[in-house]
Amino acid sequence: MWQEIVFGFAGMVSLLNTDILTFNPCMPEEIKRIIFEINWKGSRVKVSVSANELEVANLSKNDMGFIVKGKKFSAEADRTLKVSY
Repeated sequence: MWQEIVFGFAGMVSLLNTDILTFNPCMPEEIKRIIFEINWKGSRVKVSVSANELEVANLSKNDMGFIVKGKKFSAEADRTLKVSY
């Protein structure tokens, strides 16, 4: 069930298919927000996805890049970045 929500609605691309944390969200109207934490290549990340915004809280000590709907962003260590899509 977790994988269906994260890989489906949040649109996270599997590590098997990409080297950079990637999202292509497809949120149904009935779901207002999804929040989850992952460990991506040794970095702890908290992700919040809504109908038109994705928030990445980089909980690690290293900067990390990520992609939302084909656009590349960078989240600094111990910082949160909100992206509208």
